[in-house]
Amino acid sequence: MEDTQDLLSRGIAAAKARSISEARFYLERVVHLNPHGEQRIEALYWLSTLVTDPEQEREVLEMILTEAPLEPRARRRLLVIEGKLSQTDIVDLKKYEQSPDGIPTAQGEQISSRQTGPLSRNTTDGEDFIAGMETAISHDQTIDQQILTCGGCGAEFLQSDRMISTSCPFCLSATVVNFNTIRKMTPPARIVPVEVGFPQAFEAARAALSGELEKDDVQNVRPAFFPVWQFEIQGEVSWRIPAPAMSNRDLFSGEQKVDSYIVPVLAVSGILASDPEIALDFDFSRGQPFAPHFLVDCLAVSYQMRVSDAALKARDYTVTNVSKMIGTKLGRRIGDFFIDSSNLQASHFWLTLVPFWMFIDPITDKLAVINGQNGHARTGMREMNS
Repeated sequence: MEDTQDLLSRGIAAAKARSISEARFYLERVVHLNPHGEQRIEALYWLSTLVTDPEQEREVLEMILTEAPLEPRARRRLLVIEGKLSQTDIVDLKKYEQSPDGIPTAQGEQISSRQTGPLSRNTTDGEDFIAGMETAISHDQTIDQQILTCGGCGAEFLQSDRMISTSCPFCLSATVVNFNTIRKMTPPARIVPVEVGFPQAFEAARAALSGELEKDDVQNVRPAFFPVWQFEIQGEVSWRIPAPAMSNRDLFSGEQKVDSYIVPVLAVSGILASDPEIALDFDFSRGQPFAPHFLVDCLAVSYQMRVSDAALKARDYTVTNVSKMIGTKLGRRIGDFFIDSSNLQASHFWLTLVPFWMFIDPITDKLAVINGQNGHARTGMREMNS
């Protein structure tokens, strides 16, 4: 009996080397042997890369999507053929990886599978989820970005053309621009403008800090923009109730469709990142395309979280919320049924800047964070670097 995996490996290797005849021989043999779904889909996909006629390529891609409707490579390629997606919009996700010290990396770290809860099984492999996320909106390349660093706490900010010096919103230290620091960064695609002025922000902070704030101590406070990765997640989440004795399987398994789920993930560490709901407090529909003039007299914090790590947070958030929907529909608690999120995909991602006012009480070191769009307040303790 022929080893279909060996034939498939040989066919893929030949396809990558553009040995068309050899690749076609092995891959068509795999399809003829009709192996299990994954090998067949892989053989069909690589056969589609050997076709030069767009109509023939479309036929193969549609065959793939008939058997695997959410196959990301086939979906993207078909969108390109149909003119709904430009080839230039397909980006290399590795370009968007950034190590914690801010230096871009050639490869993202390996992502392991995640679980939705102690009793729920989520069979998605995070690496597969990341591999399917290759489309960015509004930007398709990194740029050389001027960075300034706070001499007090080490926080990093994007450089505005008109900025000479300012105060750090984290530690209130005077920040001197370092014109020698340049990094390759993903440019913001959108920005949520400041709608809350200083008077309203101060009053919100003063109330949040129980009146322990004097205006004389915060006269130099300016709003700061923080980076948020946004992901459009689509696909479906399958569920199954463990009931082996039941014969009617339709009553104990099904799928919850996810049409278009936009999930924001704050791309910084520290007190803001400790509140997973803080990015959800913005109305992103009021955002605008990014333009440098928004940063005049404001700081913009550089992103600190890898896009792949943020994508997994977005997926986990989606799975948790969809699982709650499924549990409500079934009348069961999360953990009483199995979840498979392997058909979820992040079809697009982009970087958005959102505004916050940050007020520090110099006596208590308490920190008030004010949403610069709606004035909502959160409090915590000022973080001190060792």
